[in-house]
Amino acid sequence: MSALDDLDEVIEQCQRALDKFVKGTPQPMQMMFSHREDVSLANPFGPPARGWDEVARTMDHAASNLRDGARVAFEEVAKYMTPELAYTVWLERQEAKLGGRMDIAPFTLRVTMVYRPENGTWKVVHRHADPITTAQPAESVIQEWIHREPASPNYTGGSNFSCKASAHNQLCLRGTLEPDASKHALLYFRRRF
Repeated sequence: MSALDDLDEVIEQCQRALDKFVKGTPQPMQMMFSHREDVSLANPFGPPARGWDEVARTMDHAASNLRDGARVAFEEVAKYMTPELAYTVWLERQEAKLGGRMDIAPFTLRVTMVYRPENGTWKVVHRHADPITTAQPAESVIQEWIHREPASPNYTGGSNFSCKASAHNQLCLRGTLEPDASKHALLYFRRRF
């Protein structure tokens, strides 16, 4: 069977591996990923990761937030394949104890996965998962911003910064930032209510 022929089997293996992942065991899913330096992962627990070492650590952390879980269903939205690349989009319906919760809670993730052939089989080279599965108001994408003021000529360390909060996002910070090489930094924070 060629790499092109076994994409469906690899997808089924990924889904079985995800069943173990929601039980807190990341290794089966980690084996589905490319271990090359261009692999990437964006999951709901933190910022995107790039490179195998960072992706593996991110998966370990994500799995540590899950226990006693089970996959419930996968709803395929799209699948496309060429000889060099393939992708899938699906909704993952799962349940698990999340974080410090003691009860099993259902959750659904919107997932895009990109695959490429490596050593005779398809490997995941990118996975993006987030909990957005219903229509959201436009304001839900608004992000806070904090603008760091330029250092003064008699700069002695630290920097004042100001913030602007939207009506939807009320987080506003004031204080001192440690100095860095640049005079300006723009930081983004996102908080949902």
